[in-house]
Amino acid sequence: MVSPKRGSDSHLAYWSEKENVHLKFVIGRSSWCWNSRLLEEQVTSLSKERVWIMAFGADPEMREAREAWDLALRLGVNYSDRLHIRLRRR
Repeated sequence: MVSPKRGSDSHLAYWSEKENVHLKFVIGRSSWCWNSRLLEEQVTSLSKERVWIMAFGADPEMREAREAWDLALRLGVNYSDRLHIRLRRR
């Protein structure tokens, strides 16, 4: 599992060519996180069964969780939750 940061196109290109690597994209407001629009553009060229979307979260509210869930459903890719934060065991 590799989690490419926004703007790291060379890393994304390298890892996306590897058949045994899954890519986990984090949606959020931080500068290194992806947003829905950028991620939709990236996913079209990737193997959907190897793509995971996870919300950025440092508190139990995880404001981006619904956006990440909806985007994963719409794109037909995997969703990853942050259970350790939901359970308040960061």
